[in-house]
Amino acid sequence: MTSDYISQQDLTNLRGKLIKNKSLATYTSWRVGGPAKYIYQPVDLDDLSLFLSLLPKQEPVIWLGAGTNILVRDIGIKGTVIVCKGILDNITCDSDSQLICAEANALSSKLSHFAVDLEFRGLEFLAGIPGTIGGALAMNAGAYNNEIWNYVEKVAIIDRNGKRFIRQADDFTFGYRNVKNKSTSKVQEGLTAGYFV
Repeated sequence: MTSDYISQQDLTNLRGKLIKNKSLATYTSWRVGGPAKYIYQPVDLDDLSLFLSLLPKQEPVIWLGAGTNILVRDIGIKGTVIVCKGILDNITCDSDSQLICAEANALSSKLSHFAVDLEFRGLEFLAGIPGTIGGALAMNAGAYNNEIWNYVEKVAIIDRNGKRFIRQADDFTFGYRNVKNKSTSKVQEGLTAGYFV
């Protein structure tokens, strides 16, 4: 595969799949939508970090999780869409800290069932919310007078340059379908995991 923004030499270091001008219809629940200029499917977090570090700063990036309730216009997307299908979907529990860790591409409903099985209370509302934890964290998903950020202790983030950070929940402000990083006042992008009490 060739790219107009990543050198052939850098492409050989990537292990994921870079696709040019492919319809996003197969990646969304509605099965409609135009093409993305590029789609990148990383094989793991390290591969994703490398890919992001190689992207020019001016290249628009869109994250696509499960693709639920997403409508892509027929004219498509003029940037790069990152699809983490098949990766970053684990949910684990640390018995020492009593924290659940859900990666960004884990389904919200899966986290709800996982928490119930461990007899953790409060995340039952996620059972009916389509999509992934990454999307739920980015938009502060909620239902039945409850919101996901009420249960977040810290998040692992990957930024636009491929660098990874751990941030405490107190580093963010959140409201109705809104989450911002306090230090930048920008809507948070690139959440890769959430840790829950």
